[in-house]
Formats: sequence, structure tokens, C-alpha cells
Amino acid sequence: MLLTITETGRRIETEALISGYLPPVEAIAIGDGAPHANPEDAIALVHEVLRVPISVVERVSAQAVRFHATIPQGHTLSIREVGLILEDGTLYGYLPYESVAGSPLHKHASFSFSFSLAISREVLPPIEVNYNPVDTGEIAENISQQAQQRVNGWLADVSSAAADGVSRITIKGAEQVSAVLSEGSTQIAAIELEGATHVSAIRATGAEQQNALLDLGGVRTYAYESRGDLRSVERGRAVVDGLGLFVWVSGSDEPDDDESCFATQNGRWLLECAHWDVVDAWCLTDDESRDDDIKNTESRWPGRILFGTANSSITTIYQNNQASFTGSVSGAEVGDHVLVSPLISLPFAVTFFARVTASNVVTIYLNNTSTSAQSLSAGTWRIAVIKES
Repeated sequence: MLLTITETGRRIETEALISGYLPPVEAIAIGDGAPHANPEDAIALVHEVLRVPISVVERVSAQAVRFHATIPQGHTLSIREVGLILEDGTLYGYLPYESVAGSPLHKHASFSFSFSLAISREVLPPIEVNYNPVDTGEIAENISQQAQQRVNGWLADVSSAAADGVSRITIKGAEQVSAVLSEGSTQIAAIELEGATHVSAIRATGAEQQNALLDLGGVRTYAYESRGDLRSVERGRAVVDGLGLFVWVSGSDEPDDDESCFATQNGRWLLECAHWDVVDAWCLTDDESRDDDIKNTESRWPGRILFGTANSSITTIYQNNQASFTGSVSGAEVGDHVLVSPLISLPFAVTFFARVTASNVVTIYLNNTSTSAQSLSAGTWRIAVIKES
């Protein structure tokens, strides 16, 4: 039977793209209430009577998963609706069983009942499910009763037999008892073999359970110290604390830098959405570091950048006029590049530029292109001269 993903389930998937976490599938809920007319609108079963854990998750195709569960002995109920429940209690998928099958499914307490449900994002071929409930307790009881009946019959034969035939009857009885025990052992061995086969199937599919759930939108999570574990995993999405959201891309050959890319045998984990710590480290250099870089510029490029200052006593610039003042920078030559910075605020109408006008001399020009005089404060200007060679 095919489950329908509810609107609530789709909302959880959308929120997972933002939060980086999709609650895992936890259980299957059974209900005997009249099914919802529109499965997508369901937020809970009409009348839930039982919730059972999922025993096996089986991948049916690239976009389809089948869930197996068992209702144990001791429960008598009518199955009319079924739901797939996430760890946080969300109804992720819903099946109006009675509406699809045409009638409820009645389950008696004398036997356990195993069943499977599928959820898919593609059109699947029809899935035919045949339920053959087996009461192993009843089988064992039948074997015991048959053995007891045969033994009673042999005892009656022994009581009515002549003394000279006792030995022969005893041998015959012993052989028949052995045959019954052998037959019982064979049936028990068959039951144990079938159980072992189911256990092997569960173990075999266990390794694929996580990948199947991840294909439905799940996200792995790793501590920053364990980020290297990504290199041993392929498929899906992963969140690394302090780095961000990664997506595995098949065939990618990006270089592994242990931060934004992690290499696997068949592809790469690429950083899709960076954590704010990464953004801060890459783009937002703190003020102290930036100031240190400026202060250390002269030591890192000795002789290439020259520094000096100039004192300005200009307090008024008349309309459509220019004023200038000079500063001394040792080693400056005509043609060198000049950067200047005032340590005082300037009126918005005042512009400035600077150039080397003579050896060791930088002239700073102030222009007022407005129609009124502009006032400014006297102060010290910083000068940087950049030499090309």
C-alpha cells in the first residue's frame, strides 16, 4: 500500500532545508476511525489505537522506500487507517486503508501480523501484498498433541501384547518415538531457519536504511572535529558544525581544502551554505587586524610606500576658489603616486587631491566649486607616497 505525504510532512521537509535537520521516521500508527477524505490534509489519525516500531526500511527505487512493521500477538483490532510518524510526532505520511482496500482489515490477538507500506516521489508499479499470518505457538501445540497421541497408542499396544512380544513392541515404539521427535525437530529447524532468514534480511537492509531515509530529505550532522568523516560517505546532505551545509556531488573534482570541499572516491562534498563563522573568517576581518595591517605596511614593503604628514592652517576657501598647502615626505619624487587623508571633517562642497611637486615635497590642493565660501578647521593630514619601483 502506498502512503501519501501530508502537507505537514512537506512543511517539515521545507523547514529542514533551513534548519539542516529532518526528524527521522520512528513508527507506524494504526487507527480504526473512518479515514480522512483527503490524505494530504491529515495531521493525525482519526482514532489511533496502536503505534508499532519500524523493523526494516527497504529501498524500492531511487525515490521510493518501503517500511516494514509487525503488530504483535495480543492485539485485536480493525485496520481502517495507517500513518507514518516522525520522531517529533509529526504525521509524515497517511493511508486511508479502508477507502483504498474497500473494507477494513481485521486482526485477531492469537497471531502476530507483519505488513509493509511504501512512500514514493515517483509512480510505482502496483505492489501486490499477500498476508499469510502464522501462529507458531499453535504449530508447536499440534506437534505436542500428535506425539502424545502416538505414545498413548503404543502404550496400549504394549499392555495387550504377549510377554514374548514385549521386546519387539518396545523396539517398534522406540523407533516411532524417534521418528516423531525427528519430525518435530525438522519442523522446529524449519521455523528457526525462516526466522534466521528474516534476521539476515533485516541486517542486510539495515546498512541501506540510513541512505534510504536521507534520499527522502534527511541530513547527516558532524562535529567540526569529525568533519574528516565526510570522506568515507557518499550521497545526500550533511551539516558540519562551524562550517555549514554540504551537498555531495558525484563526479566533482574540486580540490579538497578540508574546509569548503571534502573529497570522496566518486565525488566531492561541496559547501552549499556557509556558517556565519566561515563568513566572518573569510570576509569580515576585525578592525584590530586591519589596523595592524595598515601599521605594518611600511615594514612589509620597505622603500615602496613612504609616509609623512602635512599641517594645514587653511580655515576658509572662497567660492569657486582653490587653496593649497605642502607637506614633507622624504624620498618622494615627481611622478610618484600620492594618497592623502584628512584627520578633520570637510564640508561636502570641498574636494581635494595631492601630487608630488618637488623632491621630498607633496602639495595638497583644496577646491571649493560651490557659490559660497566654505569654512573648515586647521589640522594635520596624513600622506602616503607609493613608488612603482
